[in-house]
Amino acid sequence: MDADVNELAHVPPSVAIAGLCIWVHGRAFEERDDYWNGNYLHVTARYQTASSTVRVRGPIFTSLELKRWRDDLVGLHERLTGFARIECSDPELQIRIDAKRHGHLEMEVIMAPAWREEHRFSYIELDQTYLPPLIREIDAVLSEYPIRGTPKRV
Repeated sequence: MDADVNELAHVPPSVAIAGLCIWVHGRAFEERDDYWNGNYLHVTARYQTASSTVRVRGPIFTSLELKRWRDDLVGLHERLTGFARIECSDPELQIRIDAKRHGHLEMEVIMAPAWREEHRFSYIELDQTYLPPLIREIDAVLSEYPIRGTPKRV
């Protein structure tokens, strides 16, 4: 399910905020319907500034991790305090949005496209108007790739 980078130029991202674009290509393990492997999503994430572009791709996060981030973003939008972050199972991508004063937000994006190589982009200034479209985009992804299965209790 690898998407050619050139193809992405003609496909709108599934999720976009500021310079961060995420394309969800499908489930990483389509044949699996269990809670763990069945929820991994195959994605390409790109962070682009005027001077650089960093890209990661693969089964980077799960539908469950995306749902938790979505719920945290809803809370952040309602209260305008605290933070929302996606805690990916794999370290290639980390995103954190912090509430600041007067409805301002700061976003930190960390991408590690190769082992022991880290690209950090921090303190991208946003405001709360970025949150509703982001939440709607995540809802659309979760509608297409809902959480499968239930966790087994030990």
